Amino acid sequence: MPQHHFLPDRALAALILLAATVPSPGVAQSLDEAWQRCENRNGSFRRDAVIAGCTQAIQAGRDTPANLAQAYVRRAAARDEAGLFDEALADFAVAISLNPKDAFIFLNRGIAYNRRRQHEAAIRDFDAALRLNPRFEPAFNNRGSAYADLRQYDRALEDFDQALRLNPNYGLAHFNRGLALRDKGDPQAALQALTEAIRLTPNHVAAYNARGGIFAGLGDHGRAIEDFDKAIQINPGYASAYNNRGVSYKARSQPEQALREFETALRLDPNFVGALRNRGTLLIEMGQATAGQADLDRAQQLEAGTQR
Repeated sequence: MPQHHFLPDRALAALILLAATVPSPGVAQSLDEAWQRCENRNGSFRRDAVIAGCTQAIQAGRDTPANLAQAYVRRAAARDEAGLFDEALADFAVAISLNPKDAFIFLNRGIAYNRRRQHEAAIRDFDAALRLNPRFEPAFNNRGSAYADLRQYDRALEDFDQALRLNPNYGLAHFNRGLALRDKGDPQAALQALTEAIRLTPNHVAAYNARGGIFAGLGDHGRAIEDFDKAIQINPGYASAYNNRGVSYKARSQPEQALREFETALRLDPNFVGALRNRGTLLIEMGQATAGQADLDRAQQLEAGTQR
């Protein structure tokens, strides 16, 4: 029986949480505007404008060490999102030197490490954040994600449970807990956790996608498709949900519909390895061996490239 490449989301990223800054009184209007760009509270500024605003605030040097530390952290976050990881790490280091007792700084640097799968370094920073604030639920949640990626599921679940003891309505911790339970091999408990995440955050696309994957794994493709439908309704550009819905259609002996789903996923993400494999396998089964093998070859090339 061919392997189906069903791809639910991993729990890697969490929201970057930053304390608000209060610029010192008497600064020039242009410096106030720089802080507005740096803080980017409503998300209206582009990344380069955020970096420029933070840089202006830093270079002015007319604020408290705590506020300047926040400017470095915000610039670090923007640089990290831009792929400038070394520059981001340098900014985090300066921020820590300016305000070494701010747990948020260690949290944000840990998130940056986690996103690059440097999980041991991330855990060290989350540990530091928790030493500074033992009731800091985002640090428990993010440390749990790092442990889950290291396949240390019991330790991950301990952290998610602690985050939820501190904040029972923490939807992201319910979501991450559901993924850890799924990966540990407890699908029923995972369904309960993901359903709670959806109750708390009804537009959580990844939670619908992950719960649909569990239903599919249990053979309930009808309920799986309902969840994938909901994920796509919320985010029509979500390639993973199309791919996963295609897997369920194929399992229900609807190959033409499955093929359309895989093709949509690949229009949205032409380098989607799982969708290439799924489409390639399906095309071969449908008698289109040349096209199918081309997809499988392309998937193998892409995967080899990511492993170098």
